[in-house]
Formats: sequence, C-alpha cells, structure tokens
Amino acid sequence: RDADGRMRLTPIVRIPQDGDEGFRWAVKQVLDLGGMGIILPHVDTKEEAVRLVQAMRYPPMRNSAQPEPRGERGWGPGSAMRLWSMDAHDYYRKADVWPLNPEGELFAVVIIESQEAVGNIHEILEAPISAVMVVPGDMAVDLGLGPNPAGRNHPEVDAAFRTVLEACQTQNRVICGAAHGSSRTQQMIDEG
Repeated sequence: RDADGRMRLTPIVRIPQDGDEGFRWAVKQVLDLGGMGIILPHVDTKEEAVRLVQAMRYPPMRNSAQPEPRGERGWGPGSAMRLWSMDAHDYYRKADVWPLNPEGELFAVVIIESQEAVGNIHEILEAPISAVMVVPGDMAVDLGLGPNPAGRNHPEVDAAFRTVLEACQTQNRVICGAAHGSSRTQQMIDEG
C-alpha cells in the first residue's frame, strides 16, 4: 500500500474458464479473495459478456440505480474486505462493475479471440463490461492461419483488431486493448 493506504497494484485475474463454460464459481472465489477484476477468455457473444457481469455483481439492493443485469454473486467476501480495508457495507457498495456502477471498483474484461467474436463485437459492447482485449495468437489460429510470424501479425489478424478497435471508438464506455508483446507498445499507444 502507498502512504494513503491505497494498493499499489490492482489484482485482475484471468480465470481458466472460457465464455461458454460455467465460470460463476471461479469468479466468486477470485473476488472473495480480494481480486479487483476478472478477465474472461474466449467471449464470443453478448450473452457470455453479460454472464460475466452477473457473476461479478451481488444481487442489487432495493431501489438500486443499476439493478440490471441482476447480480448472482453469493456473499462471503471476508478476505476481500480485509484486503480492501473496508467493512461489509462499504465493500458491498464498491464491489460492483465499473462503469455500469460509477462507484464500482471491479473491472470486467472479455477477451476477443475468434472471428465469431469480431462479427459480434457491436453486440458484445452493448454488455456492461469494462474492457475488451484482442489476443492475436488465438485469433490467428481461429482464422486458420496458424501462429503469427515472429514480431508481427498476419494481416487478417490486424484487420480483425482494427474492426474491434473501431467498434470501441464509436462508443465511450468500453476500453479496448490488444495482448501484444512490448514490440508493439508504441503502436497501441498511438492508436489510443
């Protein structure tokens, strides 16, 4: 923690389950231990993205400003409350998905790794997620291209990323990124 008591690192955990698998239990375990975000691989549809948000959220209090999608997470965040240095009431209030809940401090990230997901990107962005990440290696394999050449992507993979990036740029809520090596960091910064 820094001098003000804030954590220096934000634990965001990539769970091993894919978007089309049962993952609610894994999300609960990670968040109950103090995780501040979940990364869900192989999300191909809006429904899978919404299921992630539901798994991360608690059922809403009566008269909640953000009742939907209704949370399914069970209560049991003892370790998380200690790590976050909060009592039960404050943790319940802050343990919600941002930006769906502007006061929420949980980050919901979906990984786009297939042509199906690229084709569904506008619908996926309708889900109240925090961010999307494009993974070029899996995308290349899904497109039937095999591994990307060393230090660069197949042109079709770059085109898929541009499609996702442009969809993200048409809205102002969901953040977009790519899982590239450090050799492409400046390019990603330049793309916003």
